[in-house]
Amino acid sequence: MPVLEIDGIQLTQSLAIIEYLNETCDLHLLPKTEKEKAKVRAMAYSIAMDLHPVCNLRVAKHAASASGDHIQIKDWMTHFIYQGLTEFEQIINGPDFCFGDKLSMVDLCIVPQIYNAMRWGIDLLKFQKIVSIYQNLADHPAFLAAHPEQSSDRPGS
Repeated sequence: MPVLEIDGIQLTQSLAIIEYLNETCDLHLLPKTEKEKAKVRAMAYSIAMDLHPVCNLRVAKHAASASGDHIQIKDWMTHFIYQGLTEFEQIINGPDFCFGDKLSMVDLCIVPQIYNAMRWGIDLLKFQKIVSIYQNLADHPAFLAAHPEQSSDRPGS
C-alpha cells in the first residue's frame, strides 16, 4: 500500500495522495469545471476501484487457492485486465491523455495498469487509444522515476 508522509501527516491510498498533492501543490490534475472534475474522478475511480482491486496479486492468489487451483492466476489477471481495459477504452477521449489535452488524475491511474497488462502478456493491439496515451506518457520524467523497475525498494532489489 502506498504511504506518503508529508506536512506532518501520513496518507495512504493512491487517490487520496494524488488529491492531497493536487490541492496542496497546485498540480492541476483536475479540470476547472465541476462537471469535468466529476468526469475525471469517475474515470480514475473506474481504474482504481473497479479494475485495480480485482487485479491485485493477493486477490488473484486467494481466488486460485480458494478454487483449489481450478482458477489459474494468469487466467484471472488476463480476464479482468482485458475486460477492464475494454470498458475503459470506450470512455477515454485521448489521443495524448485520457481526458482533455493535459495530464490529469486519470492518467496517473491508467499507466500502472498498462504496465500490469504488459506484465501479464495481454495483447494491447485492440486498445489503440490506451496505447497512444501510454506512449505519450511513457517517457515523461515523473512516470520514468516512478516505474517499478526504477525502485530500489522493490522485493529482490
